[in-house]
Amino acid sequence: MGEKVSSSKRAIIIILLIALVFRIYPLFKYKYLFGFDPYVHVSVVREIIRNNVHDLVYPLSNAPYGAKITEPLGLYYIPICLYKFLSIFGVSLYDTFRIIPIIFGISTILFFYLAMLNIYGRKEAFFSAMFLSLMYGHVHRSMANYYRGDNYILFLFSIALFLLSLAFKSKEKTVKFYGYFLALGLILGLSAFFWWGYQTLFIFTLGISIMLAIKGFLTEKKQDLIVSLLLLGSILIGSIIAKLISGPHWSAFYTNFPIIFLKYFLFPSILAVLALFLLLKLELDSKQKVIILSFLGLFGIIVGTKFFGKELNVFLKGFGYLSKEGLYGTIMELQRPGFSDLWSAFSLALIISPLYALKLQKKDNFALISLGWIVPSLYLLSNAVRFMFLSSLALAFMGGLGLAELINLIEEKTSKKQVISFFLILLIFSSMGYLSFNSVRNTKPFMNKYWENALLYLKDNSNENDVVLTWWDYGGFVQYYAERPTISDSVYGQGNAWYVAKYYLGLLPEEELQKRNVKYVIVNLDLINKFGAILETANVKSEDYFIILLPLKSSVGALLFSRAEYNILAKPGERWEVKVTTPRLVFTPNEVWIERGKEITKVKLKESVMQTNAIVYINLNYGYAVLMNEKAFNTTLAKLMFTNESTPVYSDGGILKIFKVSSGEK
Repeated sequence: MGEKVSSSKRAIIIILLIALVFRIYPLFKYKYLFGFDPYVHVSVVREIIRNNVHDLVYPLSNAPYGAKITEPLGLYYIPICLYKFLSIFGVSLYDTFRIIPIIFGISTILFFYLAMLNIYGRKEAFFSAMFLSLMYGHVHRSMANYYRGDNYILFLFSIALFLLSLAFKSKEKTVKFYGYFLALGLILGLSAFFWWGYQTLFIFTLGISIMLAIKGFLTEKKQDLIVSLLLLGSILIGSIIAKLISGPHWSAFYTNFPIIFLKYFLFPSILAVLALFLLLKLELDSKQKVIILSFLGLFGIIVGTKFFGKELNVFLKGFGYLSKEGLYGTIMELQRPGFSDLWSAFSLALIISPLYALKLQKKDNFALISLGWIVPSLYLLSNAVRFMFLSSLALAFMGGLGLAELINLIEEKTSKKQVISFFLILLIFSSMGYLSFNSVRNTKPFMNKYWENALLYLKDNSNENDVVLTWWDYGGFVQYYAERPTISDSVYGQGNAWYVAKYYLGLLPEEELQKRNVKYVIVNLDLINKFGAILETANVKSEDYFIILLPLKSSVGALLFSRAEYNILAKPGERWEVKVTTPRLVFTPNEVWIERGKEITKVKLKESVMQTNAIVYINLNYGYAVLMNEKAFNTTLAKLMFTNESTPVYSDGGILKIFKVSSGEK
């Protein structure tokens, strides 16, 4: 017994060390946070610490009014509490933010390992935890510099699985046994304190309960039905706590979610399990049981669709997370994942996880009831890229059990079982580790030195109440580095994205800027790649506009800019010779603007037989060109970024420019 415990300790130490290496690497490689939301969150925490947040109004968003904080407050209180502790040792708030994902990511792996160890054994626990520690789908949101709320939720679910493992392992129905379900209820309820997606924990637990009841009915094990009811009781406790936690600052739907869940999901499930309890008294064969279960399922679908269709539709669409309409349609992490996304996230686990079916064939108890949270996980995974993280636990579980079954088959069929098993395990995890670490190395923050330099300049050369207009992705950058209020951001100001989009397209009257005290406007090169999102957000026909960014490919004899089937060949001189090649035409643009150093000039062109209304901007500072049609060129964004019609207060020569707005003039 002591040897087994010692072996398990060595295994988890190895796993956690490997997991730590993958997740701590960005801490030393980059000084910037990943993504956009973390900058808003760290700014909110800083303003709370500074006592600048009153009545839950965050002053740096939705300027000049401020934005109501609608995120669960645990998202901010955890960093505050941890910072107050770590500050004793000289750790800054920013660095605290950077390491929190590692803490909860590693803790998730630990509790997941312990749960698997209780339910199965060292082999399954090691494989499953190793899959989770290595797969980029989990590493991505649990590595340094990437603070997101779903990290808390997956951590809490790992604790929930651990509590379930203790309950299933318990042989006697003592007070401790029932205490596990009470603790599970507390975990479910408290999850509402950390992230909007806490509902997934309720769905996963309900799924486990339903599958356990079905299994108990088919195998005539009343104990399974009792445990199913205890799990439903845990959900009831969790729903009550979640409702008590919900505050007036939450949106109506999220405030009412616990009641909605009780009404449409929990109470019908309790009635269904009780019905199965009663039906056990009848002497039914397997075929009759399957018919009854099919009837109950069909009845539930018909009644739910007929009487509660609207509410169920909203619920199943993921509370807006799975919506592809409006602004949500432009957000990359809400797009459906393709195979390349799945391979990047899970690599070899995608190949191994189907072997989980071998466990199902053996009618493995926990493997069967785990379908209750695996199926919803895969449903979420099929809908949006951002759910790859929440699904990583399911893929690790399936992969771990699948690999364990594969090793068992090898040991049964071959004589050199230890050698083959060792090299197979080594091949799988080393290959997976290489692919995952390569993804970690190639993950880059959107924040960079160009933004930092510009925003620190803005901070030093503007007033505290000056409002800044920038695309919503970058609002958090402005709030953190410049400490200035913004119209839009990626968390609380998304609703104002249309306002910014219309301004960039020249469709917003200048007086509107003055109404909201906008003093500075930021334009940047990345907006060219986001131009389609800007058009969609402003509800403008995209076919009327054309703009494309082409990098410099060669400067030998002439400047060649190329991207896909578009090429720009430019020869400098007193009169520039510029030829544009497209899939359909070869022509000379109507205008060519050149930016060199701190100056932008419109150059003279050699005469050409064929000219169009196309405009070309060439940046010699950074080596790129932009090809656009007249309508795109006449937008405010293009005029500010590519011409000398307005003088910026700050420019780095072609990556980012800041303009001051005053008295109706740019």
